[in-house]
Amino acid sequence: MSKNSVKAVMRNGKKVELHPPFCDLCKTHMGREYHREGEMGGSWKNPNEYESFEDSTCPKCGQKYIYEEGLVLSLTKKQLGLLRKHKGL
Repeated sequence: MSKNSVKAVMRNGKKVELHPPFCDLCKTHMGREYHREGEMGGSWKNPNEYESFEDSTCPKCGQKYIYEEGLVLSLTKKQLGLLRKHKGL
């Protein structure tokens, strides 16, 4: 699944579209849900209180994100060091 793709799921017998973003680490949905109710539209829900242009936290794994021209992982120096070591940088 692409980081920016919409994912459809069933909730209480209704089709719900999950709009990005999804956590880069655990793939949990962080964005908004769109419920289609009849042919005349639907409604948006923001279950994780995610805000597109603010710092956010994944509701499942707790990974922090910052908004800088898009969603970016917010890593501590220790986390960054471990990733660089793992990648051989």
